[in-house]
Amino acid sequence: EDILKSHYESWGQELVSSIRTYEIELSESKGLLSGKQYKITRKRPNKVRIDGTWKDQPYIQSFDGLEYWTVAPWRLSNEPDSMSSTEIQSLANSMQIDSPLFIVRKNSAELEYIGEKMHDGLPYHVIRIKDLENRWLDYFLDQKTYQIFKTVERDQGNENYIYKETFFKNYKPEAGINMAMEYEIRSQGSTSTLIITSVVLGHGVPTSFFQKPE
Repeated sequence: EDILKSHYESWGQELVSSIRTYEIELSESKGLLSGKQYKITRKRPNKVRIDGTWKDQPYIQSFDGLEYWTVAPWRLSNEPDSMSSTEIQSLANSMQIDSPLFIVRKNSAELEYIGEKMHDGLPYHVIRIKDLENRWLDYFLDQKTYQIFKTVERDQGNENYIYKETFFKNYKPEAGINMAMEYEIRSQGSTSTLIITSVVLGHGVPTSFFQKPE
């Protein structure tokens, strides 16, 4: 509890929780591929929309609080359509400014303090989420700043097998909130990078922006 409290304070979670709307622009690259640009807009409590491009064509994925819908060039129809389960999961997990440890606690996930683990000779506090199917998700917290250093997703059947690692990098203050502006994701032998290029907080977004066009 003391570790989580220090983490929330370092993250600026109390201020984050008071922000109703926010917009994040990102650049994504994998290996030597050029960056892919897209924008994520969120409105509390549960609305989210992604605007991006695929093969130089625009696409939208959105949830208006009731319905998941998309307009995408890879679909047969150019009309707004329901999203697949994979698309829904991807949208639900899209970038948030809340601490992920705050979100899972709010959703009553089971957390366990594993103890200290080393990375490059430095000790980190490790907190584990245990309600993931077939996997553990470990959060490594810096012992000085209490910020998230990385997450490690492990196979429950073989704890030494790492399914995915995500490194939180380049923390910067944004209107009193400490945000990781870069994420390095290592999974199944490949590495990709997400860089936040723009953050707009509390600018207000109409509900109609998230709704499926008639």
